[in-house]
Amino acid sequence: MAPDSGRCSAISTQRTETLAGTAPVARRWVLIEHPGPWAKQPLDTAPLAGGFRQRLEEAMARRGAKALLMRHTGRYVETAEPLLWRVIDVVTGMAVSGTWTRERDLDAVIAALDAVAGSLAMPAPEMVLVCTHGTRDACCAIKGRPIVGTLSRAFDDVWECSHLAGHRFAGTALVFPEGACYGRLEQADAVRIVRDHRDGRVDAGRLRGLTALEPAAQAAHVWGLAQVARERPEAPLAVGDVEIGAVAVGPEGRTTVEVYGARTDDAPVTVTVESRPLPPAPLSCGQAPEEAVSHVVVAPPA
Repeated sequence: MAPDSGRCSAISTQRTETLAGTAPVARRWVLIEHPGPWAKQPLDTAPLAGGFRQRLEEAMARRGAKALLMRHTGRYVETAEPLLWRVIDVVTGMAVSGTWTRERDLDAVIAALDAVAGSLAMPAPEMVLVCTHGTRDACCAIKGRPIVGTLSRAFDDVWECSHLAGHRFAGTALVFPEGACYGRLEQADAVRIVRDHRDGRVDAGRLRGLTALEPAAQAAHVWGLAQVARERPEAPLAVGDVEIGAVAVGPEGRTTVEVYGARTDDAPVTVTVESRPLPPAPLSCGQAPEEAVSHVVVAPPA
């Protein structure tokens, strides 16, 4: 038996669990540089826990936001230099940034959740965040750290980050400003996938989804990208070339989604996304088997 055959990521790959529709859901992302160590629940990490955490969580809940801790890869050397924070809206592609040295400085982060929609916002820079949150799951550290090291040598603004959800899809990464979440990355292909993403040649087979979308819409969006890639393999393909229209949640785990850009005549395609149960399996290393769902797109006949 291979050393990692019992890891949750290996089990997920073996049962060919689909990636599409598994990205975390958030329109706005709060990114806080923190050299670590990180608690299992990121906002339990000192000095963020306490009053700031409560205020931030309340503000994020009102604005459809999630928070990540991030750090540069490599051995941390203690310094008095200010640490970065950034709020990004992945729908508009705008951001507000600042720095902090003490907890009280982070109140500006809460204000930025609104300011990112105003005149103070600037276009968000390109960033790549790779989950290396080993206190949440071993797969994230084992797979994520080699990947972030390789990416750091190829691109600027690459960071380690806390939990991106879906340990079993490690290595997993979040690409800004689009908020595109990729999974099952390997050290050997991560540079290609990020470079292709930025060059408008998205790898739909590794895309978990855009975080601005709900899971069924994420799956439909990835399906549309895959359709374009099959029918026009030589054409450039960016994540924004396929868009989602109306979404209607129906009974029995079925959601109908309008997909624009999947056809050459620009007419929308209405697909049904079925949430199908999967056999119980460990969703995190060392945990008992749990149920999960797979988002399967059923398209109308051509």
